[in-house]
Formats: sequence, structure tokens, C-alpha cells
Amino acid sequence: MGYDMRWLVISPEREHRGEQLRERFTLARAYSASPEELDSLYSDIQRADAGYFRLSVKNMVLCRTLCQLTDMAYDSAPDPTLTQMTYDPALDEPTPNELFLRSGVKPRPGIALHKLCSPSGWIITPLECLGALNLWRRWCHARSLPLDHILVDNNRRPVSWWPAWLEFLASSSVHGGLQVF
Repeated sequence: MGYDMRWLVISPEREHRGEQLRERFTLARAYSASPEELDSLYSDIQRADAGYFRLSVKNMVLCRTLCQLTDMAYDSAPDPTLTQMTYDPALDEPTPNELFLRSGVKPRPGIALHKLCSPSGWIITPLECLGALNLWRRWCHARSLPLDHILVDNNRRPVSWWPAWLEFLASSSVHGGLQVF
């Protein structure tokens, strides 16, 4: 289980190669591959498919917390049913994103936090990506920290995936945003 995130605009070749690698990853995980094998496959996915980013459920909880602490995300409190819904693109119904926009919540710079709370097809727009990155820069500047500052978790361990998350947000901003599923 986890959160998969993809650029909204991606080349067909990159899409095909990424799908092949993700299938291998899913099979390896299903057949109890070692953590080292899974890490190696995941690294292959990241190199071949820069438009893909994955966080475990535990790391997504940490991501939400860190995004809030660094002001990159804001509590948007949409209708609670929106964060629990699943979205089937084959059905002709509004997407969770469309329902959120209709809900009347006023977006502001950064990422609406509920979009990181469920793998329901939420779309994080290029403006949200750029806004979050700008807020990260401000947060670092206010504390005299370098932009490549590595955050730590509650156990004071470095969050090794944080720089890749920032890079993914930056690349998503020029690829139509990202979708969380």
C-alpha cells in the first residue's frame, strides 16, 4: 500500500517504460522480495520514469506533517466525504478535484492538505506545486537554512526522500501538475 503520484503530462515512451517497471515492482512486492530488491527496483523506476513518485502510507503521513510544518500545505478541510471517495474515470461523474473546487474552499499558495490524504485521484496543479516550493524557500530563508536542507523525522533521522519530493514537485510544475492515486 502507498501513494503513487504521476505527472499529468508524460510522453508515451516514458509511460510505457514506467508501466513495465511498476509491474515488476508490484510482482516483486507480492512475492515477498527482499527490501534490497524492492529498493533496487524502485530506483530503476525513478530513473526510467521521472514522472512517477511513490510514498508508503507511513511516509505520506510524514510528508503531510512536514508540508504543514514548513507551510507548504494548508488545512483545506473539504467535505469529509471527498477525501474518502474513489474515482473511476470510466464513469461520467465529477472528479474529486471538481467537487473540491465547487465546495467553495478558497485555495491559497501551497497544496491543499486533503489532496495528500487519500489516493483518490486528487490533482495538484502546477500553481500549487510552485506555491509549495516558494513557501519552502521562504521557510528555509526565514531560518537561514540552505534550500537543500534535509528535514528529520520524530526520531531525529534524516528524511532521505525529501529532496526527491521537492524535485518531483518542481518537475510536476512543468508537466501539468500531478495526480495522487
